[in-house]
Amino acid sequence: MAAIQADYSCYVTIQNESDSDLLLADFGIENDEGIWPLYQPLNTIEAHSTGRVHLKDQLGGDGSSGWVLYEVKVGDHTEQFHLQFKDPTGLWAKNFFDARSSHDGRLSVKKGEWKTGGHPFYASVIVRTNPHASGASTPLPIPPQKKLMTSGDGDVHAKFEIGFDYPGPGEKHPIHENIAIAAFLNSSLTFPKATTYNNLNNKQWEYFRGMIWNDDPECLLFEKSTDDNRLFGIGADWYHKFLYGNKKCMTQRSHFGDLQFLHCMGAAENEMPHTTRDRMLQWMGIMYKLACGNQGVSEDQHLREHFDDSMFNRTTNPSGGTTLRDLILADRPEYKESNISLRALGICMHTIQDSFAMGHAQRRLVNHWDFERRDKNGYLVFRPGTWAQWGPIVSFHTYGAQDEDRHSFYDGLEGATVPNPRDLDSFNRLLGARDAINACILLVNAFARKQQWEELRQELEARVFAIDPNAKPCNSAVDGSVPGLDYTYAEEVGHIPEQTRCVGPLEKRSLVDPEVGTWQYANVREHHRVVWLRHLALTLVISLLILLSMWFRYCRSIRVV
Repeated sequence: MAAIQADYSCYVTIQNESDSDLLLADFGIENDEGIWPLYQPLNTIEAHSTGRVHLKDQLGGDGSSGWVLYEVKVGDHTEQFHLQFKDPTGLWAKNFFDARSSHDGRLSVKKGEWKTGGHPFYASVIVRTNPHASGASTPLPIPPQKKLMTSGDGDVHAKFEIGFDYPGPGEKHPIHENIAIAAFLNSSLTFPKATTYNNLNNKQWEYFRGMIWNDDPECLLFEKSTDDNRLFGIGADWYHKFLYGNKKCMTQRSHFGDLQFLHCMGAAENEMPHTTRDRMLQWMGIMYKLACGNQGVSEDQHLREHFDDSMFNRTTNPSGGTTLRDLILADRPEYKESNISLRALGICMHTIQDSFAMGHAQRRLVNHWDFERRDKNGYLVFRPGTWAQWGPIVSFHTYGAQDEDRHSFYDGLEGATVPNPRDLDSFNRLLGARDAINACILLVNAFARKQQWEELRQELEARVFAIDPNAKPCNSAVDGSVPGLDYTYAEEVGHIPEQTRCVGPLEKRSLVDPEVGTWQYANVREHHRVVWLRHLALTLVISLLILLSMWFRYCRSIRVV
C-alpha cells in the first residue's frame, strides 16, 4: 500500500475584532521550510472579519516555518503584531507558535489553544484595539529568512510577457502587475506594504483584470466563474482570435487595428502623433470618469453616448448600443463581485505603462550620459544603478510590421529576476519601468482624490504624453535609433554587416532607416518564411489546446452525470 504524505502545513486563524483593517507589513519563510500558496499570506484582513494565514509544506521538505507582520491603525498610532509558527517533521519535533504586539495596551493579540504535537498545525489569535491606551510602542524583532518562497518554483511568475497567464511555453514575468503594485505602494491609496503579485486578493485583482483587458478585451483568457476572478483558462479562444480572428473583433482591433491606442500605439503607419494621442486621451477620459464615478459617466451608459460611429456601430461587436459595463466584462460577466470602477482605472494604467515601452512609442532619451552600450543583439544597456529616463514622444509605433522579438524584449525581462515592488531599483533593467511607475502614481493619486478629468488631462499632456517638437508620423520601428543619442547602432559598430543588407529594391538601404528609425530585415522572403512557420506551429498548439479543452469538458460532464 502506498504511503500517505503527511501534511505539515501551518494554518493560523486571525479574528480581527478591531474597527480597522489589518494590513500585511512583512512576511517570510525560515530556512526555506514551506511555500506560500496563491493569495497567501493574506495582505488584508478587514475590520470585524476573520482570515486564515496558510503556509504550505513542500513535498519532501522539512515541514513549514514562517512568520507574518501586520500593522493596524489605532487612533493616532500605527501598531504592529508579529506571528511566528512552525510545524516541523521528525518523530520528536514540536510545533511552535508565538504572538507579539508592539503595544499590549493599544493592540491586544490573544492566542487561542494550539497543540505542540500533531499535523498539520492549527492556531488562532483574536486581535483587539484600544485607542485610549498610553505609552510608547516597542519595535518588534523580525526573524531572519533565507529565501522568499511562493507558489511555484520559488520565483513569482505569470505566463505572459505583460503579466497574465496565456497558453504558451515557458514562464513569463508579471511586468504590468508589478509596476502597478509599486505605484499603489507609493500612492495616496491605502495598500498593504507587503503586497505581492502572489497574494493579491480578489478585490485588488479587479484593478488587474482591468489592466489585462487591454490585451484581452473579449476576456477570453479567463474561465467563467462566479467566485474567482483570477481563474485563467488555457486560452485557446484568445489565441485563435489573436491570429485568425475577424478584423472587426476586439482582439484584432486592439492589437492590429484602429484600437491600438489602447497600447499607446498608432492605428497605421504615417498616422500623425497628435491624432494618436487625441484618440488615446479621449478613451482614457471616458475610462477615468467611469472609474471616479462622479464625473457624468456610469457603467449603464451606452458606447454611442461617448464614441462616434466610426468606433462602435451596428456592424461592430460590441455595438454602439452596448453598455460600458458589458464592454468591460465582455464574454465573462459571471463574476459576482465585479468592480467596473477599478477595472476602468486598470485600463488607464495599462495604456500609461505601455507608453514607456520602446516597442509601443519612441521617446526622446533625457539622460544620454547614463547610456553604456548596445549588447551583441543591439539592445540598449545602461550603466549599473541608472535607468533610461524618457522624455516627450517622438513617434508612436504600430504593431503589424514590427520585429516581434525586439518588441517582446522591451516588454519583458528575458529570464531576469522579477522586480520587487518595494524596491524601485529592481525595475532599473526594464527600460521605461521607472517612468511608468511615476506616471501611474500620478494617475492613482488623481483617482484617489477624484480629480476632475479636464485638470488631469492637462497634466497628462504635459508630463506623460507630451509630443516632441520634432515628432514624426507613426511607424513600425522598435529601437533602431534613439532620439537623444548622438549615433545609431550601425554607426556604433562602425560598419553594416553584409548579412544585414536588404535585397531587391531595398539593397542600398542601411540597417537603420534614417527616416523612421526602423530595423530592416536582411532578407524579406526569409522573414516571411519564419513568420509562416511560427504561425503554423501556433496553429498546431491551438488545435491541441482545443482538443484538450474538449476532453476536459467531456470528462467533467461524465463526473457530473
